[in-house]
Amino acid sequence: MELYCGLDCGGTKTSCVLADENGRILGKGESGPSNYLTCSKELAAHSIKESIQIAFDDANLKPCRLRCTYAASAAIEVNNGAGHIPFLMSCIDTALIYANSDAMPVWFAVARKEPAIVTISGTGAVTYAFWGQQFIKSGGWGPWFGDEGSGYDIGRKLINAASRTQDGREDKTSILQSVCRHFAIDDFNQIYNILRAGDWRSIIASAAVCINDLYQNGDQAAVEILQNASRELVLAVKTVLKRACFDRSVPLILSGGLLKDGQPLNSLVRQQLCNEDGISEIVTPQVPIAVSAAAMALYENGKENKAEEILLNYREKQW
Repeated sequence: MELYCGLDCGGTKTSCVLADENGRILGKGESGPSNYLTCSKELAAHSIKESIQIAFDDANLKPCRLRCTYAASAAIEVNNGAGHIPFLMSCIDTALIYANSDAMPVWFAVARKEPAIVTISGTGAVTYAFWGQQFIKSGGWGPWFGDEGSGYDIGRKLINAASRTQDGREDKTSILQSVCRHFAIDDFNQIYNILRAGDWRSIIASAAVCINDLYQNGDQAAVEILQNASRELVLAVKTVLKRACFDRSVPLILSGGLLKDGQPLNSLVRQQLCNEDGISEIVTPQVPIAVSAAAMALYENGKENKAEEILLNYREKQW
């Protein structure tokens, strides 16, 4: 049996999916961060290896050489995966490997390779316009220069509001309490110990989960943070839409943990772009990036029909 592997190498977690040559998903695994632009290569390698091992265990299979692997990562610029392959080959026992931006399997899952816009808001945030072999990018500058509208951006603002409340400079008690609950600390001063315990960018981004309850409860500061995040993402979409050479209206694909269906940020972005000229529809992929990456491993290895089966037959219960 030939095995195909899809990897989503994210800033917070690594997800792995194993599939056979018939397009049947066999196992899945998750581990820690593997975007080695923001964590060490040692940690990234450990996370990749561990996620694959867990996927083999989930499939009740002994680890063996993979036929083909497709690794998707925010550390990789679109169509510039070649320089990352030596590192990935040191982590993965595979005969063939493809590496590309994590935006590629998002695009492939919905539009295959037809023109579309992809906006991702997870640990980081980035927007692409794709058509043919061309693309335009907006955002994705990382935590030092941008990442507006990302989990990191939102988490940092929440932690900042909590710190100002702790000092008495502001009165955002609900945010302070929410952040302390999230990190399971009694005293906000303990936040430094939390940040020293792992990848600081991922840890800060994890605090973004607090925003949903705060927003739903009408916390004004949280509302402003989320509205600002949505405006940044909308600006990125409008920017690439204006600059891209589309000859027709195209779908907008919203991806990432903060843009899942039912998330407030998803709703805010949809509200602002629902009548935008040039956007034919707004879609949230129902296929995780790792699953789509596994489909792309099959696709790149000449098994287009089996790749299509994974995408069409996928059900959330398999994940």
